[in-house]
Amino acid sequence: MSPGRARLLVMIPQAPPFGGVAAQASLLLSSRAFERSFEQIVIRTNTIRRLENPERKKLDLRSAAGAAKLALATAGAVLAGGYDAVYCTANGDLSFPWVVSCALHAARLRRCPLILHVHASRSGFWEWQKQLASGLPVRVSRLRSALSRAGDRLCAAQSRKADRIVHLTKGIDEHYGALGWRRADAIVPNGTRMPAQIAGGRPGPGELLFLGRLSREKGFFDLLEALSGPVPGDWRLHVAGSVPAGEDPASVESALAAGGIRDRVLLHGLVTGSAKSALLSACSVLVHPTHRDVFPMSVVEAMASGMAVVACAKGEIPSMPAEGGWIEAAPGDPSSLRKAILRLLEDPAAAASMGEANRKKAMEEYEVEANSARIASLILTAVEERR
Repeated sequence: MSPGRARLLVMIPQAPPFGGVAAQASLLLSSRAFERSFEQIVIRTNTIRRLENPERKKLDLRSAAGAAKLALATAGAVLAGGYDAVYCTANGDLSFPWVVSCALHAARLRRCPLILHVHASRSGFWEWQKQLASGLPVRVSRLRSALSRAGDRLCAAQSRKADRIVHLTKGIDEHYGALGWRRADAIVPNGTRMPAQIAGGRPGPGELLFLGRLSREKGFFDLLEALSGPVPGDWRLHVAGSVPAGEDPASVESALAAGGIRDRVLLHGLVTGSAKSALLSACSVLVHPTHRDVFPMSVVEAMASGMAVVACAKGEIPSMPAEGGWIEAAPGDPSSLRKAILRLLEDPAAAASMGEANRKKAMEEYEVEANSARIASLILTAVEERR
């Protein structure tokens, strides 16, 4: 490589806080490794989402206009030229074929490598497939199933045209490999910026934290039911998150009143930045009773802060905490969740030990600066090979 920074055309989703993929991409781009290695040209691959359900993509004139805008932005970048590689982050869902098609053209027309960083579930092409494993009612027509299989084949074919593929976990890579995808050149999990050190005098296991959307799908109401009634010990539940658009905010207060736990539950609302860091430092146990998930950043952030974890074994969660760093609860089962929480409330030493093990693993595997250096090296190697 010649001295100086390589020029990198970056295609990433909209800026935070509108999704885990966007937040992760922004963390990588602002890392020391990326800023030291690349001069970045950024194109936003925005998608319109349903206001009443942020998990579903909306195909209408606005999203069609967004697709056209992305194509024009890509064409402009190609004509301007001057970049050495294309780095594209995308979810393996409905937007994937169009976003990756634009990225492939940007790379091929300028004869430079495409590095594709896939943030995807194990489910496949359509968002609704992720709901099947959660037990939620989902109507699947034969036509939609056929379109899903066609989408999987299209995504697999596009992945094989990339020069490098990055996946989050070995399990995800194996699943997509079985669908015909190019196998990952690097397994790099999502990461976070680690607190330099954990302050002494950590709170006891009675300081519980729920971090995420206040929805049934995330198991929030299972947690409130699990803590209802006489739960022994001195405990409080800190809740950080908001009710998804389209759902009734009053349902939270109703559940708290019905369970008789309003005085033990602190609703912090949506927290970010230093407020989130302070909350993570103030708690010792993350409770993540989700019905479905892929790679929840709340678990990574809790581990980085030295917290024990109670969670359901959905998606990649079983591979995330340290061995012995978490207790499994059955999804949709408040009784199972209650037993797991009581185990930690009754054994503060065990909770502290779990937190220490999780902190150690987070430092080794989920530190964003170390992970961004791996991806930067992958891109620079691809550029050198193409030259």
